[in-house]
Amino acid sequence: MTGAVGDDEQVFRRVKRQVANQICYKVENGKLIFSASAFNDPQNSPSFDRAELKHHRDPHLSRECVEEGIVSLRTEQIRKLGPIPKMNDKGKPIGSYGVDVVPDPLLGNCAHALVVTSPGNPSTGAFKKLKDGLARLASQVGWAVEPDCELPARHGSQVQDTVLCLINRARGRI
Repeated sequence: MTGAVGDDEQVFRRVKRQVANQICYKVENGKLIFSASAFNDPQNSPSFDRAELKHHRDPHLSRECVEEGIVSLRTEQIRKLGPIPKMNDKGKPIGSYGVDVVPDPLLGNCAHALVVTSPGNPSTGAFKKLKDGLARLASQVGWAVEPDCELPARHGSQVQDTVLCLINRARGRI
């Protein structure tokens, strides 16, 4: 399937300490713990960057500012967060939401991908369960790149990113 995100792919998520007054991670007794807030998204589809489509698979290149850290997860782990129960108004199960990672290339970031549910538009409770699962996975693996470390020099320009996107599209990766 052209453009599919394979189970063995690594994906990167940018995480700041706090977003909109919500704490995204903390350290308790020397252990890093991510909160569901680290995976907030207005469309209920948290975004990631696909490592194999980033220059040199460098997680630093997913960072936009020094305050961000990077969490790296495997798509297979994310998919295994499903099925998430779908409940009716009375709290009884009426089905389930599958979890998937799908490509969502953007101008200047062909590595962009989304975690989505099927069917789409999950309930508030189901999206909270998805975020809780992502936070649990992130807490298990910890940082791929810690926040507050120096940002590396960019390896390329917007033109190079666009060329990389075109190459990956031609190879059927996106």
